[in-house]
Amino acid sequence: MARKRPVVLIVDDDDQVLDIAAIVLASLGYQVIPATNGDAALEIIKYYRAIDLLMTDIVMPGTIDGWELARRAKHMRPELSVVYTTGFADGALPDKSNPGYGPLLPKPWRADQLVSLVNRALRW
Repeated sequence: MARKRPVVLIVDDDDQVLDIAAIVLASLGYQVIPATNGDAALEIIKYYRAIDLLMTDIVMPGTIDGWELARRAKHMRPELSVVYTTGFADGALPDKSNPGYGPLLPKPWRADQLVSLVNRALRW
């Protein structure tokens, strides 16, 4: 029986980061769904039940940041794994209300760091 391809929803307002993450993960067999803000990501989570991992930037434009996106996503889908990314990893995050659902991957990250963290989060 073939193993299910994990589905990763990547949320980042930086198109280059979004594209690179999607390419890296897709090349390893992950199915990737991109979103450029939290509002779009919530709509995807609402209607697409097969998502295994939410990888979200913390600081994004729109009505919700990555922390709030994770809170709402976990409320809708408690089994969802979460990985956060940020360029503010030096401790200068604007909002310290981390709900603690998953690890933080500082930007700029390397492809091997991304893969390792995603694999661990999904236990794949």
